[in-house]
Amino acid sequence: MKIQNTLEMLLHNREMSYDELAKQCGMTYNGIAKIAKQQNQSIQYATVEKITKALNITANDLLGYFSLSQPQIEITDIYQLSEQNHQVYKAGWRIENYNLEMVFTVIFSQSATEKNEVEFCIDNIRGEYSEDFLYALLQSGKESFQQAIAASIQRMLPKQTQHKKNSYKVVFSFMKESSLFFITHCTI
Repeated sequence: MKIQNTLEMLLHNREMSYDELAKQCGMTYNGIAKIAKQQNQSIQYATVEKITKALNITANDLLGYFSLSQPQIEITDIYQLSEQNHQVYKAGWRIENYNLEMVFTVIFSQSATEKNEVEFCIDNIRGEYSEDFLYALLQSGKESFQQAIAASIQRMLPKQTQHKKNSYKVVFSFMKESSLFFITHCTI
């Protein structure tokens, strides 16, 4: 599946050449041309970030996901990885309206300043959409993802601490081929 984007239209509207954008982004002419002509199977988040910064646009503007609906997230599975370690979990989510399933490793920790931190690291994504799509989905459905994160955390906490109103710094990340593909933060 080719990754659809609006780069050709954006450049045309700005009367900007592939070469001009390539220089601003620190990319090659061929790299920009392949993206603009829809020849890529995927687009790295770092590339999306360079282009959006150079053109002063959002990822939604570039990728054309203007009509993304709120993700309908169902928590399908949560379990402790080890009886000895109560701070590492596996979690599964299904995003019904996008036919997408994700599996996470979830790690609870406390920073030096005693702030609660939770890492949601995506281990696997299954479905029609590639990982590249996920960034735009996270941005458009931020509220739904935060609700699912909060519900997941609530289910992982021991019963005696569930009634407490704790604040958690959440890091939501995805590694692809041993490199950080994207990362986003929120506070729950």
